[in-house]
Amino acid sequence: MKFLVCDDEYANRLLTKSHLQMMGIESDETSSGADALKLLREGTYDAVIIDHSGLELAKKISPWPPSIILTWEGFIKETEGGLKKRTPGYMVKPVIAEKLKDELVKIFGDKKLK
Repeated sequence: MKFLVCDDEYANRLLTKSHLQMMGIESDETSSGADALKLLREGTYDAVIIDHSGLELAKKISPWPPSIILTWEGFIKETEGGLKKRTPGYMVKPVIAEKLKDELVKIFGDKKLK
């Protein structure tokens, strides 16, 4: 499996990629929505993990790979209301490995994850 991680904060990208690597998932990263769109058009990804600031990106990529939105506690209602129909999952930051795995199992099932 291969994912694209899009977050404007380097530390969040690094943490998310580390969790994915522990689950045996390869990932690419970018800090901007424009770069993410370019990568999505050029490559093949099984899913996209997008920071809350990338909400517009999630709208543009649907129905491309499943998307998981990373958000802060204060933005949960906005995330639920605006994207629940477009994205299969969302998580509150900081990214915790067990919660990320739970979201991925909901989307892909147990068999594809370590």
